[in-house]
This record gives sequence, C-alpha cells and structure tokens, in this order.
Amino acid sequence: MNYKKIIIAIALAGSISSTFAGEAPFEVSLGTSQRIPRILLETVVNQVTVTGYSVNRGNCDPRINQMLSVPTTFKFGQSYGISAPACNVKEISIDTNLGTYVYSFGAQAAQRSNPPAKSPASSSSGNGEACLKAKIKAANDEGYPVSNDVYNEWRGECGLPPKSLY
Repeated sequence: MNYKKIIIAIALAGSISSTFAGEAPFEVSLGTSQRIPRILLETVVNQVTVTGYSVNRGNCDPRINQMLSVPTTFKFGQSYGISAPACNVKEISIDTNLGTYVYSFGAQAAQRSNPPAKSPASSSSGNGEACLKAKIKAANDEGYPVSNDVYNEWRGECGLPPKSLY
C-alpha cells in the first residue's frame, strides 16, 4: 500500500471541495475522467434553482456553459457533472435563486458574489524551485491535480514563500 498516494489523495480531497460556511447550496469538487476535468455539483440544500453558471469567468470553451440547461431545479442530494475538455478549471460561478456563489479550486471556501483576490508574486531560489517542480511532477504523474493549498504547502517544504497558482 502506497501511503504517500493516500496522503496526497486525502489532502487534495479536502482542499478542492468548497462550501460557504454551510450556506452554499452546492458542494463542488473537481476531478478528472479519462484525463478530462470534471466539475461535480452536489446539492446540500432542500431545493435550489440554477439560473446560470460560468467556468473560469467564461474563458473556457463556450460549449461548457451550455452543458447544464438553465434554469434547472435541484433537490437535496442530487448531483450533476460538467465536463470541461481543453480547460484548466480554476473556478466556477453558479447563479441561483439563492444568490451567486463562486467556487475556486484550491481555496478553502466559496465566496458569495466576489471572485478570490490574487496574491502578489514572490521571488525564489533555484534549489527550492527544483524541489517544487519535482513534487508537482510526481503528483501529475500519479494523476492528481495540485490545489493552491497543497502548492503552498509544498513551497514551504521546499523553502519558498507562498504564491498563488492563479
């Protein structure tokens, strides 16, 4: 049993699921299916109507924003998957009858109505960068996406300051 794979999977599962302090109508996670990013929406309220959504602020293939017919009403526990071929998914904004929610992958929580702020770039050393690249390559070789939180944890382990992936 490869414990390193298990630890990475647990860390990633915790860092890519997003909720807004129990108030957001969906739990949203990002995974892959046959190397294609897939966004999974799971309803955590009794009923919610999706009136619109946008992946990466509309910067992905426009057909992604036509996969889910809107308006669509979901009841508690229902789920829907959105495939995002040829798109490096960073966030999804979901317009509902309860408000607009932005889910950023790698962030700890969904933010209501406001996209996440970007953090400033930092300088780094060559050895630290080599260490970080090796960790990212290992995760990618295993098929695991790297969230912003894991990325910054690895930066710290490699002696580098925090930096946003976005």
